[in-house]
Formats: sequence, C-alpha cells, structure tokens
Amino acid sequence: MFPLCQNGSRDQHLRERGTSWHMREMDTPDVEKKPDRVTEARLRGLQAALQLSGSKIETHKALILVDLQGIYFSLHKWLSAHDFALDDAFIISRFAYFQLRRTFDEISRRVCSLKSGPCGYLKDLYGTISVEERQGKYFLSKETNILKNGTYLDIHPSFEIFFAPAPLREIKWLLRGKRQREYAASHRHLTNVEAGIIERDGIFRRDYSKYDAFVEELQRISDHKETHEGFFNFRVDKGQIRYFDEKEVDTRIVMRAMDAIHNSEVDSLCIVSSDQDFLPLCDRAFNDGIYFFQADLAKFLKDDHIGRKLQELGDQFIRGGIEPSWPLEIITEAMSCQAVDHKANYGLEDHEIKSLVNLHNEMNEVQIEIVTEASGRASIKMHRPL
Repeated sequence: MFPLCQNGSRDQHLRERGTSWHMREMDTPDVEKKPDRVTEARLRGLQAALQLSGSKIETHKALILVDLQGIYFSLHKWLSAHDFALDDAFIISRFAYFQLRRTFDEISRRVCSLKSGPCGYLKDLYGTISVEERQGKYFLSKETNILKNGTYLDIHPSFEIFFAPAPLREIKWLLRGKRQREYAASHRHLTNVEAGIIERDGIFRRDYSKYDAFVEELQRISDHKETHEGFFNFRVDKGQIRYFDEKEVDTRIVMRAMDAIHNSEVDSLCIVSSDQDFLPLCDRAFNDGIYFFQADLAKFLKDDHIGRKLQELGDQFIRGGIEPSWPLEIITEAMSCQAVDHKANYGLEDHEIKSLVNLHNEMNEVQIEIVTEASGRASIKMHRPL
C-alpha cells in the first residue's frame, strides 16, 4: 500500500518534472545531470552484454503527427459516460498521452518485426538489466536474455499536434449583436457558447470548454515537438450557427509529413487521424525508405467503425485502445512513497480518484479501494472478489 498525494499543484509538478516514455537513461548525460552509480552500472552491463552477443544498437527516429480534435471528443464522450466530472482537461490529457505512448510502442514492435534478422526494443532490454552492489562495486545480478547478432532499436519518439482553436469569443460577439438578438434561438445558442458548447441544430453538439487546456497539457509532455494551428470557418445567421468547419489542419499535416519525408528527418512516420485522405503518404514514405503508419486513436471501442482503406493497411494501421491498467497508473502517478523514493508527479482531486477507482474496478478483475487513515494518510488496497 502506498500513500497518495492528493494535494498540491499538478501544473507545477508537470512543468518541473515533465513526462516522457523515452528511455532518457540511454541519452548522453549532460554536465548538470549525471547518472547515478546504479544507472552507470546498468549501462556498463548493457554495453558488455551487447559486445558479448555481437548485437548492435540502431537509432530510430519516430514522428507522430496528431490531428487532435477527434481524440479529444472521443475521450470526452467516453469519460463523461463513465461519470467523470471533467472540471478541467487533465484526466482527458492523461488518457490521450497513454494512447500516444501505446502508439509509439506499437510502432517499435512492428518495425522490429519488419527488420531482417533478430531485432528487439532497446528499452525492453534495458529493463532486464539488473545489478547488485558487493563491497562497493556493482555486478550483474542475473543473466540477461539477449539476442545473438541482433539489432536493438533505440527509439527516439516525438510528436507534433495539429488543431484549430475554437472561436468561442468571436461567435459569442456575433450572437450578442443587435440583429442576432431579434431571433428566439439566439439566447439559447449564446448560453451554450458561453459554456464552451458549439451546436448546430440537428447536426452536432460539441463541448470545447476544455479543448484549449487539453492542448496545453499535451504541449507540456517532453516529447512534444511542435504545435500547428488551423482555423474554423463559421457563419452565424438568424441567431444560430449555420456553418462551422475546421480548416487548414489536414493540409498542414500533409505539408509537415512531406517535409519530414523529403528532408529524411525520420525513420518512421505515423499519422493519427480517422481520415483516409492521408493514405497517399504511405507510398511516398515507402519510396523514400521510411516506415509509414496511420493510427485511428479516436476509435478505441470494440464496436467503433474503422474506414475500409485504413483496415487495408494491415500492420501499418494502428487501432486505438484503452488499456485496463491506465486508471491505476494515473492514480499511482499521484502517489508519494518515501520508502522507494517515489515522488508524486501531480495531485488529484478526491472525486477524480473516486472515478478512477470505479473505472479500474469496472475494467479489471482485481479490485482496488482507497483506504484513508485517521491521520489523513491514504493508501491503495487491492483484492480479488470472492
């Protein structure tokens, strides 16, 4: 059982600590942040194991270009259906981050499977290196299962996000105009827009109230490289929003993908979108020796429809998914445990913890509960129902 950190500024923690799934220990340490002795010993053990096995490390740059809008609304709908009170964009952003991490892991596995000869993921190999101290010196504490004359991919992931900020202020100003106030629908639409909701009667109703904050949360992740903005074209007439359409986002994705291919910036390129219009990029990437993938992270439920052309990509298509371990992972990220020198990355509100516990218990056989002591110290207790 571990104590939970339920207080403190999550923004401050994220700005200070950042978030990354890249194996930073494998990077060349800078002057101000040297690896500790255990890390140094693990690195030396890894290097020795590679030399003995005849295996090599190959750097692999993977870039994901993310169309954000579909992911945001799919996660917003799913979390709302599971009784999450979405006070801000934080919980949505964590699930989006986990989806991106899962996508990078899938890219790594699939690239390994396409390589000639034995191939593995350097991050996984590093995780098997275990050392122990004996009289002030460190030694490998167990035998490492390593490929013979193989290749280990050192994946360097980065992602760029593409979105159009919702023009809530502009629409609000138009709906407040004297001419628009003459129409009965104007007040209802103005009330919606003030709450961050854009509605076209009988067509869609979208909650953008947390969208900008969602973008900001993802921008704080250390592997975020760049943000590209499009815009919304819209028209307000007779007190209603008659037209509302995202512009430039898809074009900017294609332009950025072409630059990455032409300049040989990456070894793998992945487009995150439900749109099948990006598929011609597959042939262009292949012709330049770049692995191409497309992921539909807005479709993560079993019954979600996937476009036919995307399905025809086979192993080059990555379907979205929600892992049962994620709710507990978010909780444990908010834990502090001095015994193992684990510090909380951020704080969670009580209702967020409760919703995450309920979601975990819905998705997993092993159930969890939060036990609060008289001192206010909270812990996680696990059990399997009888």
